[in-house]
Amino acid sequence: MRMNVYNIVWADDEIDDLLDSETIAELESKGFKIIGKTHDGEKLESLLKKPEMVDAVIVDANFNESAVEIGSERDTSGLDYARSLFLHTLKQSIPFFLFTNRSDELLREIYKHNPKFLDDFPRHKRWFNKSAQGEYDELFESIKTTVEEMNSPHFILRNKFSNEFEVAKLIPNAENLLFKGLLLDFSDFSSNNVIVESYNPVRMLCENIIDKCQEKGYIPYLSSLNSVCDFLDLKEIEGFKLKVPIMHKTLIRSLDYFLSITQDGSHDKSGLPLKVIDYVRNRRNANLYKSILYIAMDLLLWYKELLDALPDSDGLWTGTYEAKGKVCAVMNGDRLVYTVNGKYQIEDNGELQDGSDIFIIKSHPNRHPFGSITEFVFKTNYKIKK
Repeated sequence: MRMNVYNIVWADDEIDDLLDSETIAELESKGFKIIGKTHDGEKLESLLKKPEMVDAVIVDANFNESAVEIGSERDTSGLDYARSLFLHTLKQSIPFFLFTNRSDELLREIYKHNPKFLDDFPRHKRWFNKSAQGEYDELFESIKTTVEEMNSPHFILRNKFSNEFEVAKLIPNAENLLFKGLLLDFSDFSSNNVIVESYNPVRMLCENIIDKCQEKGYIPYLSSLNSVCDFLDLKEIEGFKLKVPIMHKTLIRSLDYFLSITQDGSHDKSGLPLKVIDYVRNRRNANLYKSILYIAMDLLLWYKELLDALPDSDGLWTGTYEAKGKVCAVMNGDRLVYTVNGKYQIEDNGELQDGSDIFIIKSHPNRHPFGSITEFVFKTNYKIKK
């Protein structure tokens, strides 16, 4: 059975002594992953910008609000700041745990005029003493129990799909998109606008995976995303052909289905062949979208398997680009135009910049040649190296 992983952020003025590499490794072996550590409250706040990635926060009583040395044994500015984050910024959505060397008597004396402060840290449940025997282990047992009692959707999803989320870190915006998509299971669908608006982002996730494959050289730069399925199916596309299979046929067919649904579902207009948006609005559920999302998750796992199996992509496919080179912005009369290699005029797709590396798949005779610029490349016939 897979062990749950608890993501922890820890704030303490002696954090570097508390968490050396050996201690971090030992905690991780027990399922406690330190994803952030700091000496002060302001940095703690910055570490909590993505609260969905955090299961628990450990704080000391003896750390400062800002990156300034503690001036007194009675200075609790860091703890006060942390409690404010807990109550007001995070709305108590993440449990905070107090782990300190300060005695119970001293803390109660410091907060005697505000006794409710310590009510948020019940002793032996959210408040543990560093010097007391056995309380270090109690702290982590309490974290485990508390998080599981809260049973947040983010915690469930991160552990259920831990492999997918691990690979998602390699793809731009993939983690955030996976969370949003998977959290639909916890929605009531009283309004299905969220589902309707989700097809284009998940298609962009697929595009980002393919972009990574192109950067690594597993797939050549092709004129359209839809051409990728045929290429992966060992067909010659635009002069390029795979020598050996790199994707199972089942996933190729799934990808073809994925692209058909998301191409249609990314547009809300008449005349589309599948009318995906109409279908989704009538159904008022996320079942179709989830089928797409799960295919995207399999694509993520496939990408990681490809990285592990083929660290060197040389010789995977045959074919050459018509040309490749750097974009050069030049003036043609009173117009700024983009050219490559002193021969090609490039249609601007809104992303061209002077100095961009591009791959030209196909060109056409330039209907308005100037100087040595005799060829024209439409925006569907080149790819920018990212």
